[in-house]
Amino acid sequence: MKKVLVLLGIIATASLGLSAANADEDVVTRFDGGIGVQPVLINATTFLVRANIVREIRPGLLPWTIRSLKAKLETDGELEARGRGLVLAGGAPIGTRGDLPSVRGLLFCGTSNTPHVSPPAALDVDGDFEIDGFLTPSVGLTCPTPTLLIVVGAGTDQSPFRWIAAGIPDNDDGN
Repeated sequence: MKKVLVLLGIIATASLGLSAANADEDVVTRFDGGIGVQPVLINATTFLVRANIVREIRPGLLPWTIRSLKAKLETDGELEARGRGLVLAGGAPIGTRGDLPSVRGLLFCGTSNTPHVSPPAALDVDGDFEIDGFLTPSVGLTCPTPTLLIVVGAGTDQSPFRWIAAGIPDNDDGN
């Protein structure tokens, strides 16, 4: 009887390991942690100021902070992103989401400046959001050197995207 229980334990442990490995096979890229935007960069030598443009996306007009951000892109093209505490870090509405009702995710792969755009997600009064949808255009099975930007705007000339937070790539291979 003891041998049967030990054997069942080994099989159960192996099954859990295979499930975790299969789950990782379905993930193209992950992000763990976030950075709020600082809209301007100042050259330390010349003190010249320039906009903090990332992947040709201009920054929001005020600084932002984000308490936490986790995201993953699955092989079927679905992006799941959970952000907490995305609030303004300056100006009169400091510590709030201001009048911002929603955000989107933009994913960039490799050296391309073509964004893969998520559907919009509501931004609640605490600065929390959940993006859960498919990117347009789809990404494919690989995304080298990924960049995830959390943006406002519709991506039009009248309402261009402006980035307010960025994801930190999760390069942890489990070790």
